[in-house]
Amino acid sequence: MSTVLILTEWFAVPVWLGVLSSITVALSFWATLVIVVTVAIMRGNHMSRMRTDRMRAIQAAHYGHPLVPPRPSPPRPLPPKVPAKDLRPRRLWFGAALLLPPGFMGVGLLVLTLTGANAFMSSEPPELVSEVIVGGESTTMTVISEDAPSLGLYASPVDSGATYCSIDGPGYPRLTEREVPHSWDEWRLEYAVQVDAPGRYTLTCDGPSDRSYVVAETRTAAKNDDHGAATALTLMLSGSVGFLSMLVTVIILGVRRGTYPERVAGQRHRAGSPH
Repeated sequence: MSTVLILTEWFAVPVWLGVLSSITVALSFWATLVIVVTVAIMRGNHMSRMRTDRMRAIQAAHYGHPLVPPRPSPPRPLPPKVPAKDLRPRRLWFGAALLLPPGFMGVGLLVLTLTGANAFMSSEPPELVSEVIVGGESTTMTVISEDAPSLGLYASPVDSGATYCSIDGPGYPRLTEREVPHSWDEWRLEYAVQVDAPGRYTLTCDGPSDRSYVVAETRTAAKNDDHGAATALTLMLSGSVGFLSMLVTVIILGVRRGTYPERVAGQRHRAGSPH
């Protein structure tokens, strides 16, 4: 999920589009697999019927007697002509089968929402540790022990260029690569802030005055990233299950609809109908 969010930031597209693209790739894989397996099964059945017919022809040529004609089998009743509107199952069921993938995905999102892990509904902002400054300013902040292991530098707006900031204080404070992506409103997590111990630190940023900076805790970012991963995984799994269910349902409906006239003829034959 982190990779998806980073790519959406690079290409400046919504996060939901990146998640949807990942789901599409996953569903395409399953669709290709189902098509390959279906073709293999159909080919296997065709080859099996051909071998059976060949064996029957060989046995008839070997054991048959030219003076004794084979006993004719009773005629098989022809299936009646059934209008398309009277075929069962109705075409409406095929349209209902198309709702299985979004239905499964909707159930997955509902479960995530009830458990509070829906990434689309949990974009809470982090708790600020420093004051908001603009390019060319500096600010002093107090870092407590709870926030020391999880701090990050946020910048706004997200597309206003590079970030030139430094942090001074006890030990060797520094800006490092962020561990997880995170954005809220017009703010985006740019770097992780590494400090050795609680204390007072000074944040200094250079650059244009229309770009703002702030230090905030990153526990919220990590939690949102976990929610994003859970949401993406749930959508992929539920979408895949829904897609496979749709394919199986459509195949079963198609077979039953195609054999409906034969079933009607068999029922009439068993009931002794003159038709």
